Amino acid sequence: MDRDSISYFLHKKTRLYLLPKDIRVLLPAGVGILAYGLLTHLLFDRFCPMLILTDFPCPGCGMTRALFLALTGRFALAWKLQPLIYGWILYGLAFVIRRYFTRKAATLREKRLWLLAPVLLLSAGIVLYLWRIIYGFPPGLKEPGRTLPGMILELFRK
Repeated sequence: MDRDSISYFLHKKTRLYLLPKDIRVLLPAGVGILAYGLLTHLLFDRFCPMLILTDFPCPGCGMTRALFLALTGRFALAWKLQPLIYGWILYGLAFVIRRYFTRKAATLREKRLWLLAPVLLLSAGIVLYLWRIIYGFPPGLKEPGRTLPGMILELFRK
């Protein structure tokens, strides 16, 4: 396939030409998240701000670990840790397909569905969180590490 064929494919059959622009736009956010992750892991050995501040799991606790577990084929463990990860993975895949491989414009109904899906996933996350508060969090959900109040108390004790 020569260069003109590749260019034709990228511009006429897909919208992959949008990918470099999207990466440039999202790069500062990605760098910020990476810097936050490195800093919090160095200081607290944790990522979740709620765990760092309160030592209590948040509604999304375990989501990052569940994503890595699902991507590495440990599906049952990912489900146990955070079952909503599969909804988010499907939503992300649908977004990628819609953004880069569909040429037609979105209808009003489709735009509403794109807004409704994350609202439903977030609502399900709150329901799951309330369930876990009442019936208990799964073992291993709360990652070990230090808290900010604990570190401040430790400084005053010295």
